[in-house]
Amino acid sequence: MSKELWVRADGTDSWEERKELVKTALESGAQAVLVNAGEEKLVRELGKIKVVSEGEDSDIFLTKDIQKVENSAAFYCEIKGKQDERLIAEAGKTADYVIINAKDWKVIPLENLIAELKGKCSILAEAGTENEARLALETLEIGTDGVLASADFTEIKKIKKLIDSLSAERLSLSTVKVTSVEPSGEQDSTSIDTCSILNLGEGLLADNFLVHSDTEKIPWMEPAPFRINIGTNSKIKTPDGIKKVKELNPGDEIISANFEGRTRRLVVNEIIPSKKKMLKVSADNSELIIPDDSALVGRKGKKIPAGKLKPGDEISISQ
Repeated sequence: MSKELWVRADGTDSWEERKELVKTALESGAQAVLVNAGEEKLVRELGKIKVVSEGEDSDIFLTKDIQKVENSAAFYCEIKGKQDERLIAEAGKTADYVIINAKDWKVIPLENLIAELKGKCSILAEAGTENEARLALETLEIGTDGVLASADFTEIKKIKKLIDSLSAERLSLSTVKVTSVEPSGEQDSTSIDTCSILNLGEGLLADNFLVHSDTEKIPWMEPAPFRINIGTNSKIKTPDGIKKVKELNPGDEIISANFEGRTRRLVVNEIIPSKKKMLKVSADNSELIIPDDSALVGRKGKKIPAGKLKPGDEISISQ
């Protein structure tokens, strides 16, 4: 199950200072950012992300008052004793989210709350370091549903990496041989620019074929390891299920995979449509329409340019 990352960016510092935390949240693919009431519009001007605040214009209403808890609310409570634990348990019967803050992590009754509220609402623990986040996310093995990171830029990125590793789905990939490669004329193509740098042997599953990112320099173009070139009508994997590339928008989340089947969430930064010469690649009774300047992932993560593909080449597909 995917764990959520929320980033805390409220407080008394100037908006210009806290704005950098919002940008880090967007770049890290966080699901939500917490800000002061009245700053919701400022966040939305920076990018697409859920806004948590005590303001009426929030996507998720934040409250510390159990009398104001409703279905779309996030109830925030600092645990100091058993009474606070009971308060959180009661709020969790109605609220969509409960956020737990504790100064002394050694005495947090986190196990009790997870056991009582799991499946009734989403439980998030406030964490200022990667170690605190790990403790919360791994308690009772199933852990909390996410973390509210009240940390600096470096720790936020560490926490995001931790969440990715704990949430990662492992895909079953097979190496199969290409049976044919044929010209498919000029068609609609899309460059998906993400907010992340992809690694060698990593890309997107398009119609079950693992399409490689632009990680290496080619004679007429600098490397763009954040980009994947793909057919506009291809279907790719997202946290919400399968979508066509043409249905994607900036700010949407998509799922990448490497040649070992390890996955992670990426945030779409930009969608760039174009017309390109396309190829029809056939393998294992499946077909993929791909730009001839794109590439597929081969055995052990090898990048194979689409324009050089030939029958007998080994490529990675999802089963």
